[in-house]
Amino acid sequence: MRWILNDNTLQQDPVENGLISRLPGWVNWADLLYHGAMSEKESLLEFPCDFPIKAMGRCDTGFEAKALEIVRRHAPGFDAEDMRIVASQKGNYISVTFKVTATSQEQLDNLYRELTACEELLMVF
Repeated sequence: MRWILNDNTLQQDPVENGLISRLPGWVNWADLLYHGAMSEKESLLEFPCDFPIKAMGRCDTGFEAKALEIVRRHAPGFDAEDMRIVASQKGNYISVTFKVTATSQEQLDNLYRELTACEELLMVF
């Protein structure tokens, strides 16, 4: 049973308990993460499309080169001009945004899997 905090009161999750039905087309991202990816028919995206992927890591690990290598493996036509790097205020972390041309849900799923498996990256979203 899942509980939620609503107006500073702990309550049972009404969706999980069947009190509220899920709307058609509603995506439970936690279920997607733990129970596999959507099929092409279920994707909310229309392919091909530009899709931003942001990765974060410590500035001293050189993770941006590793992330770029992974992105190019899954999106061979990726141009480094479509990559934006921003350092944190104190300079400890770097975020890198890649704008890839996604051709399928499977491509994005595989790209996210490999990026999240990379030890140098702290977060991918």
